[in-house]
Amino acid sequence: MAIAIINDDADELADMTRLAAAIGIEEVHSFAHPACALDWCETNTPDLVYVDFLMRASDGLEVIRHLRAVPTLADVPLVLMLPRDLHSVSASAIQNGATDFLAKPIDPAEFQARTRNLLALRAARAAASLPLVHHAAAARHGAGALRRPRFH
Repeated sequence: MAIAIINDDADELADMTRLAAAIGIEEVHSFAHPACALDWCETNTPDLVYVDFLMRASDGLEVIRHLRAVPTLADVPLVLMLPRDLHSVSASAIQNGATDFLAKPIDPAEFQARTRNLLALRAARAAASLPLVHHAAAARHGAGALRRPRFH
C-alpha cells in the first residue's frame, strides 16, 4: 500500500510520515510542494492521499480538484486536513472531491486509525471488483460465458 501526503509544514509532514511508517505502510510519499505531488500522482497511483488545506503555494481544495481530474485517482480516498476552526469548509471540500477530513492538530491515534480504515476499505473495494473483471474477460473470450435463455 502506498500513501501520499501533501503538506508544506515540514514538522507536520515528518510527523505524518513517521506515523504512517509506524503502522506498516510500505510506501509513504511526502510532498512539501503541491505541484510536485500532482506531477507524481499523474504517473503513480497511491492508495490514499492526505492534503493540507492551508498551504502557501496552493489551497487544499484546489489540489483536490486537480487530483480528482486524474482518471486513475477517481476512486482513491482523498483526505483534507483542516484546522478545527475551519470545519465550515467541509461542505465545499466534499463538493470538490474530498472523501474525508482530518482535524488539525493531528491526533496520532486518529491519523493511524483513519489511515488503516481507508486503506482497508480501498483494498476491499479492489478485491470486490476483481471477480467482475475476471468474469467480463472470460465472457469476452467465450470461456465460461453465460448462455442467454431463448424465449419463444
